[in-house]
Amino acid sequence: MEKFSLGDIEVRLKKIRGRTLSYRILIIENAVNINVPARARKANVMEKAEEIVMEGKKKGKFNELKDGGKIRLFGKDVPVYAAEAEKSSVGYYGGKIYLGLPQGEINGKVIEQIVKFYDEKLREVLEERVPVIEEKVGIKCKFWETAKMHSAYGKCKFKEGTIKFSTDLALFRTECIDMVIAHELGHIKYPDHGKEFHAFMKTYIPGYKKLSREMAI
Repeated sequence: MEKFSLGDIEVRLKKIRGRTLSYRILIIENAVNINVPARARKANVMEKAEEIVMEGKKKGKFNELKDGGKIRLFGKDVPVYAAEAEKSSVGYYGGKIYLGLPQGEINGKVIEQIVKFYDEKLREVLEERVPVIEEKVGIKCKFWETAKMHSAYGKCKFKEGTIKFSTDLALFRTECIDMVIAHELGHIKYPDHGKEFHAFMKTYIPGYKKLSREMAI
């Protein structure tokens, strides 16, 4: 995978056999993954990457990791205070994010700590919300964990009764998180997305389709 930066955004290029370019913005990591056809011209790829980053910034799809910037946390924009520091650090006090930036710049360690921050905040919410939704739907999981996943917001191993939640969930409001919890719990009883599963979701999360659309990044 080739990596380079466009300003404060890391671009990750992966060559694929297909003919269609696709991409996914990784808000928490302040990066974008781009799947590029193997035969694509480099100049065209660079132009497309710049277009994706520019359009993403215009639409507010990236965190602003700078003094006076903002990051998205549980559906809200949280103000950022950043300053040069000897070591990278991330703090959260009084509803504000404080970043310590070595040499005043965003580096890999800062991003790692931001990912860790999101993960810790998500776990706090899940520890509260999972039992609530389990009681609501009448299904319990044996074990849940969080992980850095980009292909899905949740994954259920229905035979084991375990669930893995994506750290990206920390970007969204509680109603969205509840929907994903219910979705994965539902798969313990209904492994596929058949009629019974959708009836289950409609019963316990009536607006689940609208919430799903809201979560499309």
